[in-house]
Amino acid sequence: MDEYQKELMNALPGLKESLPQPFWRLAEVFRNQVFELCTADGEEGTLEYYVPYMMNDAAESYFIYEKLTKFLIIFS
Repeated sequence: MDEYQKELMNALPGLKESLPQPFWRLAEVFRNQVFELCTADGEEGTLEYYVPYMMNDAAESYFIYEKLTKFLIIFS
């Protein structure tokens, strides 16, 4: 494993060498801070996940993701 792969694994926790190429590309997006999955305390003690859309260091808008359980299991 080279240094670049280690950087990508740090950028996307749960990334493993055995995962297909699209996950490595997603890690590049996280590494370059183009896409950032954020969490916030939701109702009833749950976590809410959202992704801000940044433009010139200011949040223009954001997407809220719900029911990510199946997606998040991949990285656990």
